[in-house]
Amino acid sequence: MGICNSVKVTYKNETMTNENLQFTRYLYPKDEVKISLMISLLKKKEDEAVFWAYELYYSGFYDELTNLLWKIYYDFYYTLNGSFEEYLYTKLKKNLKNIQGKEKVLYMIINNFLIRPYNLDVFTFRNITKMFAIDKKYIDNIIISQINTNYDQKTEIKYDKILLELLYNKNYLLLAEFIMNDIIDLSFESILTKILGYFSKRGVKINTKKELGLFEKMGQIVNKRILLVSKIMRYALLINNALAKFGKNIYVQAQDEDVIMYETIQTDLTLKKTMFTPILPAYKILPLATLYYIDKDNYLSLFQLKRETIKIKDVYYYEWLYYCYDTPVWFERITKYSGYKDEEKNTIEFTDSDLEDEFYSLYNYETDEQKKEVQQKTIQDIIEKREWVDFYDEFHNKDNSLLDEDSAEYIKNFYKIKY
Repeated sequence: MGICNSVKVTYKNETMTNENLQFTRYLYPKDEVKISLMISLLKKKEDEAVFWAYELYYSGFYDELTNLLWKIYYDFYYTLNGSFEEYLYTKLKKNLKNIQGKEKVLYMIINNFLIRPYNLDVFTFRNITKMFAIDKKYIDNIIISQINTNYDQKTEIKYDKILLELLYNKNYLLLAEFIMNDIIDLSFESILTKILGYFSKRGVKINTKKELGLFEKMGQIVNKRILLVSKIMRYALLINNALAKFGKNIYVQAQDEDVIMYETIQTDLTLKKTMFTPILPAYKILPLATLYYIDKDNYLSLFQLKRETIKIKDVYYYEWLYYCYDTPVWFERITKYSGYKDEEKNTIEFTDSDLEDEFYSLYNYETDEQKKEVQQKTIQDIIEKREWVDFYDEFHNKDNSLLDEDSAEYIKNFYKIKY
């Protein structure tokens, strides 16, 4: 059933964000690294996924990386890997920064994503409800029915009754729309209790006390609306599919040697005995460190990017340090040598010329002098050769998904997503 026959596409008014670009430790745009990590996981490319994760980690973006891992989990993995939730919580806690052996923990988390199945259900439903004005006549009719049944125009609308009827009729898109945009925050726990009861009666084995405890705990980290949508989609899949098809209960471990290669490469100004030149000057770091192209598979054009508001090549050649200032690893380096941001000039200034010379001897990557191949890895042109239907065709899990034809048709009408 196509979109022309059953779905009227009405876009919501969405504005592009205008936040500043930030470069990572090796001068990749941070927002693009986050998307590249997500795409690498979906494509099950281990080396690339681990590289992008450590690029964020060693740049000092602990909070953002932690939040990103949770976002990816609930968008793509939770519905088929519910037991992985407790593993992630144990490993990540509330922030990756504060856990012991975090370098190896990150490696294990990425590799445990890679061995698990996923689907596009929550990601798709979440973005449909964000982008489009969904026709809610069906929900309105349920509400009218409630009022007429109770003969009281002031009757409080029972959210759980609406959701249960949507569930019974397998109208998952409207269900997601109602949860993401309509129900009030105070209703989540009571609604979840009713939802758990609904699925329990239909043969899904659920430890209600444990599920409610996890919901309360995870609700302090993740948006409760997304949590509720994710849980409902998981239970619905458990009814429709054999558990044998779902995610694994094995877990990948990590050794010290697995993570050493991702540590930050540092300048070594020790002179060679023969030629009296530095062993590793700063300008040679990027050719060694930038292992992958930021948009190898040409998916970045589907997302909102910070580079769309600036001239990325000019910034990379002449102002790169300015756009590194708010990156934690670079902030620490710059301020250590008495550097500060000059907002008017778009430059980094130093209060002491000797300290400035010392800083540049360690960190001047000479971006404008790098070979084109090195430059292209971080700031390659974004080629608009893919559409969202390509994303759907490549990553849709046909065997374990609640997406119907109408939901798939919405994807064809997606515009740029902020991720």
